[in-house]
Amino acid sequence: MKQSTNLVVVSFLDDQVEGDTFVRSRHSGWPLHITLFPWFGVPNFEILDSKLNEIAERSKTFSVQVGPERMFGEHADIPVNIIQNQTTLRQLHTELEDVITSDGELFSPQYIGDNYNAHITQHSGATNRHEGDAVEINHIYLVKMVDDDTCQFLKKYSFGANL
Repeated sequence: MKQSTNLVVVSFLDDQVEGDTFVRSRHSGWPLHITLFPWFGVPNFEILDSKLNEIAERSKTFSVQVGPERMFGEHADIPVNIIQNQTTLRQLHTELEDVITSDGELFSPQYIGDNYNAHITQHSGATNRHEGDAVEINHIYLVKMVDDDTCQFLKKYSFGANL
């Protein structure tokens, strides 16, 4: 049994390579993504991995539309675009919530359940998406914070992998 902490589940807008790392920064570094479930820890990585595989295998590719720009963050200084049609994203979030909260430790409980608000954080130097753009969701990634400055793409779970 392998314990894992400082994990997050996201859907990246561009493909990433499992095992690669990136610098974690407030305004850049993160590839463009939609957070599907915020930071958490689990006592058993193998069980989480199995359950994420199950979710991905039964999920189908869907599209969402990028909505208006808003400012997030404690000081309202982080530009984001809200996702407009969140129904399918919320269903996916709820499935992840059921799996992760069954035995996981939540580090950002204020952003789950009814408080989940799917968005894309804009980054300087990135090819940001704009209101009206369509984004295809066909996978989930598990990302781990390696240290205060570095994150790693642990695993990609493609939708309908065994369909």
